[in-house]
Amino acid sequence: MLSFLVWAVFQDDVAIVARRCALLCSPPCSVLPNLDLKSILSRIPLEISDRSVFLQTIKDIAGAIRDVLEAINSVSKAHGQLASMPKYKKALDREKKVFVKTSRSFSDTLKKFFKDSRADDVFASANSLCNQTNTLLQLFKVASQG
Repeated sequence: MLSFLVWAVFQDDVAIVARRCALLCSPPCSVLPNLDLKSILSRIPLEISDRSVFLQTIKDIAGAIRDVLEAINSVSKAHGQLASMPKYKKALDREKKVFVKTSRSFSDTLKKFFKDSRADDVFASANSLCNQTNTLLQLFKVASQG
């Protein structure tokens, strides 16, 4: 079931992830319903020119990053007993740290954007965050398949 959960997250199928999360977590949790970080990041080029809309997008990104980290922690704790998880624990922890570092870098880039209006830097940083999200989710997929 974990491999299906990670696959659904990887495919951004939020409805499936939310249903599976409700089945996996005891008591039921709502950790995964907003795992749409990549889709929010993809809105940046369209919304960066409208300051008020872009500020809301930034808030949405922060919430999605928090949701991804909570989901990773939840899945790790719930399925730490799987035979393949201990083997990948160091790699998963390392990639989670890189994800946090990339998120902070994205935040710093946004702060600079409001000073110098260099949108290309924001696009590059958002792309890095999206790529790190993919790397982290792919590693979870591999770990869950053993």
